[in-house]
Amino acid sequence: MDNNHILIQKCVASFNIAAKEFALDIIAPFQVNEDGLTHTAIAFLPCIGSEYGMIVSSIAPPDFNTCDFFVEYAKRHNMYISHINIESYSSFSKELFEEAFNDWGYYGNRTDPPRDP
Repeated sequence: MDNNHILIQKCVASFNIAAKEFALDIIAPFQVNEDGLTHTAIAFLPCIGSEYGMIVSSIAPPDFNTCDFFVEYAKRHNMYISHINIESYSSFSKELFEEAFNDWGYYGNRTDPPRDP
């Protein structure tokens, strides 16, 4: 298992911790089966990023390539997509996630926003 795969698994774990800490619905990992292939992103956040949710995909040094499949998938489904640096999100930081969630925006039920941890 290469280092990037390990970091992605840690990111998935961090998003699952964030789901509990902020009382948010987060699907991590997020998988899509299309054309006989399974594509996996770090997470899907139904109430963050847009009214149709947000896909969290990975980028990693040194070249920081994005996943073309999820870019196109997000466009087709009117979703927002964010490509996160897996080194930054490989361990849970309440402050980092709070800043990211505030930046991405909450699009869920306005009477039941995420709670402050």
